Amino acid sequence: MAPLGVIPLVSLLRTNLIEIVKANILREKRTLVAQKLLKFITSAQFRNPIEETVRLSLELQDMIIDEAKVHYRVWQKRWDHYQRMQWDSTQIGNNVQSVLQGKEPKAILRPKGPPLQLPHPSEKALAAKTGE
Repeated sequence: MAPLGVIPLVSLLRTNLIEIVKANILREKRTLVAQKLLKFITSAQFRNPIEETVRLSLELQDMIIDEAKVHYRVWQKRWDHYQRMQWDSTQIGNNVQSVLQGKEPKAILRPKGPPLQLPHPSEKALAAKTGE
């Protein structure tokens, strides 16, 4: 069994052992129940669904990490567009003022420095989890 399967297994066993104690089952019967439970949890009938649960859990974790990376890229692109729109509108406003003052408008160039960047702490955490 994969190490991640231990947690659901222990949780399941704990819950059932508590139920056995609450039911006031006699010691002899408890031993029989424990033996049957051990036989069941070592069987494919139990192991296969637990391993599938672990596999799905790992897949879902990977999906969340991938989804977060995609969201971050979309947010970064959106942020860059807003920065560019702000820059362009400022330059247009400056050109309107120049024309009103009888001067020639200037060509609107790209900003010399990069626009403000979004913070990256979550990206580092995502990269650490995926080994990038």
